[in-house]
Amino acid sequence: MRERKQRCPSCGTAHLPEDQFCESCGARIASAGRDRRDHTEVNLGVVAGVTDRGRVHDRNEDALFVSATSEGAVAVVCDGVSMSSHPQHASQLAADVAGGALADALRTRDASGVEWDPAAAVVTAVRAAQDAVAGIDVNSPSALPPACTLVSALWDGDRVTVGWIGDSRAYWLGAESGARITVDDSWAQERLDAGDMTARTAHAHPRAHQLTRWLGADAPDEAPGIRSFVPASEGHVVVCSDGFWNYAPNVEELAALAAGSAGDETALGVAQSLTRAAIAAGGHDNVTVAVVAIEGGETR
Repeated sequence: MRERKQRCPSCGTAHLPEDQFCESCGARIASAGRDRRDHTEVNLGVVAGVTDRGRVHDRNEDALFVSATSEGAVAVVCDGVSMSSHPQHASQLAADVAGGALADALRTRDASGVEWDPAAAVVTAVRAAQDAVAGIDVNSPSALPPACTLVSALWDGDRVTVGWIGDSRAYWLGAESGARITVDDSWAQERLDAGDMTARTAHAHPRAHQLTRWLGADAPDEAPGIRSFVPASEGHVVVCSDGFWNYAPNVEELAALAAGSAGDETALGVAQSLTRAAIAAGGHDNVTVAVVAIEGGETR
């Protein structure tokens, strides 16, 4: 009997059933016997996302939410804090709650009778995610409360509004220029803001990724970071966990990796290309990338 092969979900190369990684692109091959969060791809056209366990970790503690409506698109990426209890549950719950709230707000924006305020919608969604994560019952008073980061992108046809808590990031890759949108809530960023260290020294420090803000029962009571802009050209909004951006922290490096998507400039093509690049570079952490494709710049 001929042995049935499985195909890589990223590049389509055929492999034997026992293979765990694609020799062509480096992606993890998720089979029916493995956790579906090991590798998941969602493609809704204007927005798409990929999440992968990576090469090292036993489980995927990242989570992904994407939604598309006639009004625009939503993308949310959350990264569970590994030292907390049930980080994979915290990240999934936060992504689902925040993403669902943003999708609902976008869907009902014209019927609400209230002037559309995307920044307020993001704040409301993140607060709902905070309440949900804080309410997870861990049944152990000595355990650290479940916790995660969150970054979201809301495209309403006019404007991109990004919200975040933690060190998951968002970038803008335009036709002629790009920029990092978010500012890390981390120890390293605090040192940079204070002028105590150079970027190289701060990011090489053992405490570099120590979070200063997060979602969870023990989280600081602070509003999320919010930034909003009107795209001047076609491009892509990339939201990602640090399992990706550790391999491409600068927008120039990110743009170069996105340009390597073999001519596939769709949201899914860019998300797949960036995920493959992180895994090929080592995949030492969970990797999650969501992409919103902006066509024609300002459309409303």
